[in-house]
Amino acid sequence: FVVLSSIGLRKMIMNSIPDSLKFAIAVGIGLMISLLGFEWAGVVVSDQVLLVNIGELSRPYVLVSGLGLLVSMILVCLNVRGAILFGMITAAVAALGFDLISFQGAYSAPPSLTPTFLQMQPLAALKLGFVTVIFTFFILDLFDTVGTLVGVAQIGGFMRNGELPRAQQAFLADAIGTVSGAMLGTSTVTSYVESSSGISDGARTGLASVITGLLFLLALFFSPLVGMLGKGI
Repeated sequence: FVVLSSIGLRKMIMNSIPDSLKFAIAVGIGLMISLLGFEWAGVVVSDQVLLVNIGELSRPYVLVSGLGLLVSMILVCLNVRGAILFGMITAAVAALGFDLISFQGAYSAPPSLTPTFLQMQPLAALKLGFVTVIFTFFILDLFDTVGTLVGVAQIGGFMRNGELPRAQQAFLADAIGTVSGAMLGTSTVTSYVESSSGISDGARTGLASVITGLLFLLALFFSPLVGMLGKGI
């Protein structure tokens, strides 16, 4: 990814994709995230016949999720900055009230990277059986990033004549993050469509990303609290 991004190949692929398909990818990502949210909230459940069916809407965690979503929607309509964050906090507090989560402390030492840092087997990836797996992940990451960048850039007003200026640098940053995250053993570090919530609140420069990164580093020291809030939302 780093090599392809540095020579501009990913940018050329992006510019060759029709605009309708670029936006369709972004919409597809949004629909997938919505479905996952409804599933984790218990609004929808798996069904052997219909694949997806309505869950039991009277359960506490469904009501808590609905409350958080409702608060976010109202605040967004009122143009309140941090609307989604306030909705998340509301859901976490409600989850405490319903005894769905419990307070495990506020801070602790960052977890060790020893079990995952550089735990790679590059030679094993060269086996013939991994070709289809690697190609599948390559296609997923490529088009996921294209759809995300286009969707986020469109909201931020960065698109110019249907193209994203300095897209090559954006793809290179994404590729470096993906490789670095894999070396650390984390989940994929890539461009996320959730960045649109930050853009809607006024984030327009790289400074917002720097602040976000610093806050993520700070969150390492508050992993019990972050984990509790994550369960609450």
